[in-house]
Amino acid sequence: MWKKNSKESGQYHSAWLSMMYPRLYLARNLLREDGVIFISIDENEVANLQLVCDEVFGEENMLCLFAWRSEGNFDNQAKFKYCHEYVLAYAKNERYFPHPLTVDPNVPKSSKIYRPEIRNTIVKNGPKNPPSKIVIPKGFPAAFDKGDFFSRNDSWPKIENDFSVANGEVLNEVAIYSGWSSKHLILEFIENGFEEVLDAKGQATTFEITSKEGLNNCRYSSTLT
Repeated sequence: MWKKNSKESGQYHSAWLSMMYPRLYLARNLLREDGVIFISIDENEVANLQLVCDEVFGEENMLCLFAWRSEGNFDNQAKFKYCHEYVLAYAKNERYFPHPLTVDPNVPKSSKIYRPEIRNTIVKNGPKNPPSKIVIPKGFPAAFDKGDFFSRNDSWPKIENDFSVANGEVLNEVAIYSGWSSKHLILEFIENGFEEVLDAKGQATTFEITSKEGLNNCRYSSTLT
């Protein structure tokens, strides 16, 4: 039997991967376009399995890596005692995997999920969100009625030129520089003439500039029960 410290462990991994690849490839071909596969595995090969599944299904189609709590074996003096295994979930095509139509009964009624409208900033700076420019055109919606604002370079988001708001709309084009969480979606909103667009979850979404010269998205939840 193979053990973690065995000199032949590398050969074992290679043989195991060679066995799994064609089986996973066949499983993928048998799935419908909206199909999902769940694969249960322990800690020994979970990392290798994820790499193979990323290749076979595409890493963009990974839905979740579940930690499955088991009874475990605690009647020993091992350095670490395992009480869980893993379940990898992949879709054949993540775009066809539907958003839940009902709310988890464990979610409290005070949750924002139950609100018909949710507002969040899209200003988000970090390694995964390198700064870039968004040009806000005349007529872009504002979350307030009126005001005059000035260019700034000392805080995020950075404002490249002065602009004004009146009657809840931007009066002149303004360039805003920052990292963004939904840049592609706000550009689609601008391209769509400020009409609502759908996010990845199918939620109707609009955008507005705030009184702090930031940008918010406004999501309108579908009816959930």
